[in-house]
Amino acid sequence: MARSNVRLETTFALSFLVLGACGALAQPPSAPGLPPSPSACGREAWETEAQTIRASRLADWIALCTTQLDKTPDNAVLAGTVAEMRVAGGTIDPRTQDLIDQAFSAGDTQPMLREVDALIASQQAARAEPLLRRLAAAGDTEGSRRYAKALFASDREPEGIAILDRLDFQDNAGQQFLVDLVESVQSPVFRAWWRNKAANLPASDATLQASLAKEFLAKRDRTNARYLFSLAAANGSPDGLSWVTHDLYDGSDATNLVTTLNRLGFDAGEPGPKLTERGRRAIAAFQAVTFLAVTYEPDESTLATLSLYSLNQISRVAPSGALSGIGRVTIETKGQGISRGTGFLAGDRCTVVFSAHTFEHVDQLGDAKFHLGPRTPSPYPTYSFDADIEPVAMGLVIVGDDVLPDPKTDWVVGRLMPCADSSYMPLTVLPNDAGLVHQNLTLYALGYPGGADASQLSVLACNAEFIVAIERQCLMRGMSGGPVLVDAPAQEHAGSVVGINTGVYVSPQQHLENVTPVFALSVPAHRAATAHALQGSERQTALSQLVRLGLLSSKTADDSELRRALIAFQDKYAQFKHPGRELWHDLYGRYYSLQLDEDFRELIDDVAHPGRKQLAALAGQWCGVGVSLVLAHSPSGWRVGTSKGALLPVRSIVTAGSFASLDAGTPDLQYSYEFYREPGAIDLIHVDATATPPGVPEGLNGVITLRRCAERE
Repeated sequence: MARSNVRLETTFALSFLVLGACGALAQPPSAPGLPPSPSACGREAWETEAQTIRASRLADWIALCTTQLDKTPDNAVLAGTVAEMRVAGGTIDPRTQDLIDQAFSAGDTQPMLREVDALIASQQAARAEPLLRRLAAAGDTEGSRRYAKALFASDREPEGIAILDRLDFQDNAGQQFLVDLVESVQSPVFRAWWRNKAANLPASDATLQASLAKEFLAKRDRTNARYLFSLAAANGSPDGLSWVTHDLYDGSDATNLVTTLNRLGFDAGEPGPKLTERGRRAIAAFQAVTFLAVTYEPDESTLATLSLYSLNQISRVAPSGALSGIGRVTIETKGQGISRGTGFLAGDRCTVVFSAHTFEHVDQLGDAKFHLGPRTPSPYPTYSFDADIEPVAMGLVIVGDDVLPDPKTDWVVGRLMPCADSSYMPLTVLPNDAGLVHQNLTLYALGYPGGADASQLSVLACNAEFIVAIERQCLMRGMSGGPVLVDAPAQEHAGSVVGINTGVYVSPQQHLENVTPVFALSVPAHRAATAHALQGSERQTALSQLVRLGLLSSKTADDSELRRALIAFQDKYAQFKHPGRELWHDLYGRYYSLQLDEDFRELIDDVAHPGRKQLAALAGQWCGVGVSLVLAHSPSGWRVGTSKGALLPVRSIVTAGSFASLDAGTPDLQYSYEFYREPGAIDLIHVDATATPPGVPEGLNGVITLRRCAERE
């Protein structure tokens, strides 16, 4: 342990030595001057004379001003001045530190900064760190900047970013500090942070983005300058628009413009000075997929958006190896042509996941196809594998006959007919976000933009918060439904899926861009792979119930009518089970089952046998990763909590087939526990909850599988 502490202090000290002691006051140079007068003890007089006073005369100043201070010991300004003089003279003793603390308590941080300078100059940087920490905690800008810079140099990035989050970069000094830090700190985490900081500035701060861009240009950092100019241009900055326009296309040379379009997958032909018809068609294709007005012309808005996308796209990669399970979803509607999206194999080679808004209404649910293995470089290639998609489950996005997407539940799970073969690799869907670092998280959205060469996947780097300034950062028509990954994807390794790229175009003024969390669909994706379709007498019984309820005309109805009946039944489920009560749905816990399977049989049984006891099997102690939960049942009712704390009374229970929601707590504090019952296990659902109930890890988002504690042991 002692060795570890020494190493930490040494590392921090070396960091300061590398950075240099900013403005350190060693012995001031000699200069002629008269003996000090009482007015010399004023702060302005000292700051004027400090750099020219002779060392031999400094003692006279200190003696004079200390005498004055002794007469007015509560004078914090004078205390600070005397402290600075003593530090300049090399005296940092308990009296000096008391004076520095007195000034600091009065809001004067300058003496403490001078003490930091002196400590660093005398190679005592480890003693300087607590002072810088105090300065940063007090909100001192200069102290915060220097502390953050030292923390980054010591490889303590999370602490450094926490300091930077509190700083303002509006003035020239703040911008210069940020640019210098970007130049000196070569860290992906820091890069993601500062880009997110710049990108999430409101449109009214476009001038700040342009100003930062100019600072980078002065450092000859054209890449970062282009990124910030592109953001500024997207926010309407004249300087940003002017720079981006000239950078991509100045009206006389289209080389950069054509090269950028080609790199994004839009075939603009051979780069050259002339903008050809082929190039204009590529511009129109790009405008269409980014929801711009299709003009075929490189107008300012198009160039600004094109510049931003060219920076966000990290690669174009062939859908092979670990990425071979990412394919295209198509829906052919008679008289309306073919709509396209992206989808991916999830968990196995028979299950596909994609966006619900690929459909516009429920009549299309049986018309989807999935395609893998593009054979030719083309926006609309032929494929090595084609399969029909049988929808199995869908998020709560259906209103009447229409699909009205909500980014929180914009998903579909389907079964492929036939299943893909072993040459295609399914992706892993994360059930929860345990272990993920959320701060400044970079996500990677994959998919096939419409009009672009679909023999390769586009990979866009997006911040977890997404760009507020321009909502089209990761939204390209055709990429919706593609996987969102935490790890930068490669053919050797894809990593786990944390979301579905959900970009919904509503109008020129409204673009809903978000990530649909896969945590919510991990349960239906698993059940799609394991639940069995009803056969024989079980199927006939379920059909008879739907006919009895007036939702189905006959037991021989076709697939389209059956799906409508299933949706209608689930929309009216609460009314069937509890007549007269309002419809109850939970966005994450509930979803539409779209086929007659074991899940749906449970819902039908709830209505057909409303008195049947379903929850008795929940009683006991349940354990999972980071979770230990007790569910107790007695004649007085249910109670829930942990084995180490008091059990909370369950105030209400709502069930829907194998789903159960228990509202527990006191009148002042309510918690919800939501479960799906599995054979020998329960899936605890905790997604975007407003409060974390006892027994659930704080901050955890997703689904946790629990088994009886005795079985886990």
